[in-house]
Amino acid sequence: MNQNNPKLTITYRFLSLLHKLTCTIRPAQRIQIANVMGKFLFFLLTFRKSVARNNLMKAFPNKSDYWITKTLYKCYQFFAWNLFQFITLPQSFHETNIHVAGKDILDNYLKRGNGIILATGHFGAWELLGAWLGHNGYASAGVVQQQRSAGAHRFFNERRGAFGMVQIGRRSNPKQMTEVLKDNFILGLISDQDARKHGTFVNFFNQPSSTPKGTAVFHYRTKSPIIFATIVQLSAQKLKVEFEEIPIPENRNIQELTQSFTTMLESKIIEYPEQYFWFHKRWKTKPQ
Repeated sequence: MNQNNPKLTITYRFLSLLHKLTCTIRPAQRIQIANVMGKFLFFLLTFRKSVARNNLMKAFPNKSDYWITKTLYKCYQFFAWNLFQFITLPQSFHETNIHVAGKDILDNYLKRGNGIILATGHFGAWELLGAWLGHNGYASAGVVQQQRSAGAHRFFNERRGAFGMVQIGRRSNPKQMTEVLKDNFILGLISDQDARKHGTFVNFFNQPSSTPKGTAVFHYRTKSPIIFATIVQLSAQKLKVEFEEIPIPENRNIQELTQSFTTMLESKIIEYPEQYFWFHKRWKTKPQ
């Protein structure tokens, strides 16, 4: 990456300056600003708003229009808060009270020495999950999407790497992912976006949904254990990390395993619908 690229420099410097400014703001004030920002985005920014509304209507067909609008409004506010939390890493992490459930599951599987595949989605404060792992001494790696802006990509990598998480590009050689598992790392895979023709179709909110197969494929290929993980906001400065075992089909069926953790994700979203990233075109691909 060319560090002297003008666009990279401008974007990176702007985000770095924003990071420094937000770190000087007290957490309570940051929350107030995030609420105002969320309100502003809800009323004035139309980009992907219709996509999010339609997704909510598909997922919750029995809910009223008032409920859909209210949930969408809360979604904007939550992700404004989530963005501020991410931009101010690592400081924001140390300011947050985090409760953990299922840590024994994580520790017991790591004793096998074959790494762990951590299945999750664009739900809750997912960017802070890697921070929690690194802060607590767990060697972790995450598969990340290349940002369109080189400056933003560099800034995002710095925030994600603040606690030592190894970052692997989504288009990288799969051998890199296999190697980190051999080194007993925790490999985080986000598996809830439309995978087009390359995915396997599973049921997600009663909709046939093309879903990435990578999580299931790596489990069967490497025999590394697989765990479902979430991190949700309970209050302004309180989060809950939860690790859960995933039912594994006995017949090495990729579709069934993908359905298992997709169903678990759906249950969490029903509990906290405003904390799911509804702005993806989740049901873009239709079964042939």
